[in-house]
Amino acid sequence: MMSKQLLLVCCIFLSLVFHYVEAEVIYLTTIEDLQKIGNDDAYPLNGTYALAGDIDATGTALWNDGAGFVPLGIYDYFSQGTSFKGTLDGQGYVIVGLTINRPEEDFVGLFSYVGNGGTIRNLGIRGGMITGRYRVGVLAAMSDGGIFEDCFANVSVSGASLVGGLIGSKAYGAVRRCHVAGTVTGTDRYIGGLLGRNGEGLSNSLLLDCYSRMTVTGGYEYVGGLVGINNSIIGNAYAAGRVAAGEGAVSIGGLAGENSGVATGAYWDVEVTGQDLSAGGTGRATVEMIAPHAENTYVDWNFTDTWIEDTGTQWNKGYPYLRATPPAPPHPADSNEDYRLVMSEAVAGIADWQYGESPMSYAIRAAYFWQRGEYYIYTGGGQPLCWDRP
Repeated sequence: MMSKQLLLVCCIFLSLVFHYVEAEVIYLTTIEDLQKIGNDDAYPLNGTYALAGDIDATGTALWNDGAGFVPLGIYDYFSQGTSFKGTLDGQGYVIVGLTINRPEEDFVGLFSYVGNGGTIRNLGIRGGMITGRYRVGVLAAMSDGGIFEDCFANVSVSGASLVGGLIGSKAYGAVRRCHVAGTVTGTDRYIGGLLGRNGEGLSNSLLLDCYSRMTVTGGYEYVGGLVGINNSIIGNAYAAGRVAAGEGAVSIGGLAGENSGVATGAYWDVEVTGQDLSAGGTGRATVEMIAPHAENTYVDWNFTDTWIEDTGTQWNKGYPYLRATPPAPPHPADSNEDYRLVMSEAVAGIADWQYGESPMSYAIRAAYFWQRGEYYIYTGGGQPLCWDRP
């Protein structure tokens, strides 16, 4: 008979083995590695993943006859068995130039469906184009219980309904310290800069310490600078991007188009959004929101550990930004800040130089990016060489 001491040793050994297996990290170095998640037995949907460096995804524009990257996970109304329930840690790295072009498909994003406990953190996506139909978002089309922390996106996103710059629709779970810039376009309803819909059902859906500088264009109802509709909790957040909708549209707001939940410490820029009203939050003039902000703005926000004042207007046009994920200044010709310079922007950059509004070197750099695939990255250092090809 096995002694109690030996049995104890065996139990400890097995627990250590199981802990090691459970915590094993699979490192992703290419966009092809990322595409394997859920599509290769060695890359399960409940695995633990980390980016080993920045990933150049510009080649996805040519994948699958132009449809691009295949969203990870599959939405199932009856089960979360095919959702992503693992962990993806970007470790502060960025995916550049991700293309998903599926205008006739639903649940379109890097992840089609993030289930309960699925976690995405420390990840950035810049220069991407995400196109779908219903439930469209950069990181996730749909989330039931997912956790998103310290993530950002500078992209162009488009769809019909439930379209968001980060997540299309989030039933419950948490989004913390995330931000977006670029463009969000939806032809129907539930269109928001960060989320199309925040909260669905009885469980709480938390959105905390986030901001959107997305240009948002919606269809006929529920269009907001931060969220199209809020059914749960928003705290310490702001929206500072243009918000517009179709003629005769209803439920349009600078922060939220519709709100049956709670929004505390939440603000929108009345001048920049072009919206005097919102279904939640407090409207402020631009001068009250940029540094040095007014005393009645960002009340009780944590500017010691979470937020930073953009005192020089260099990083975020004067608006506060997050310490964990400071924004990178886009090229001045990149008018919508989606880290993609198209022909019209390059031409406008040349015109600015001709009229003496910007240096010639900036115009040359803009034309260079447009001619060589449109996408670019920020590398730091002196301008304009701080912007370069991926």
